[in-house]
Amino acid sequence: LEASSWELDVASETSVRALVDACSSGEVAVPDLLVNNAGVCFRGSSLEVLERTLAVNYHGPERLTRMLLPLMRRKGRGVSVINVSSGEGELVYLCEELQEGLRRVEAVDALQALLTLCMHKCSRGEELAFGDTPAYSVSKAALNALTRIMAASEEAQGVGIRAVCPGDVDTPMCFLPQGSDVLSPEEAARDVVW
Repeated sequence: LEASSWELDVASETSVRALVDACSSGEVAVPDLLVNNAGVCFRGSSLEVLERTLAVNYHGPERLTRMLLPLMRRKGRGVSVINVSSGEGELVYLCEELQEGLRRVEAVDALQALLTLCMHKCSRGEELAFGDTPAYSVSKAALNALTRIMAASEEAQGVGIRAVCPGDVDTPMCFLPQGSDVLSPEEAARDVVW
């Protein structure tokens, strides 16, 4: 098994473009498997928290997948994208309007328009999701919708796109008390690639 890594800021189009350029030039191999695992989780419901969270948890995977897919498709059937999501992205955690919008959305442009509406609502102080980390829930629900949309459009090309929710993982993002039943990062990684 041959593997490589690349330091990347998924919230930066410049950083993602540098990786894509390195893949195009052969400096780095085009992946057979892309795992979108970067994530942030902040407490609070301000517009700034929502923007920062969406930048990494939604726009990062969307940008990286969109920019790498043309190169991955050239490898033929069998390439895959795995988006690491969360149970916090279940629609039940969102306000009814957002639940309905995410159920119905069928195109990436329409999903982006829905997220723009969310930011507008957030700036007016409207509640988008419940709990201590509503921006995280919104971002992961949007990632799930993105996964569904991209999976449907790429299936005929032989590209598998899936989302996984590994559960609570012992990382600095996990807000559970010490001693809670959480997975180690290694256990979560095994579940993701299984």
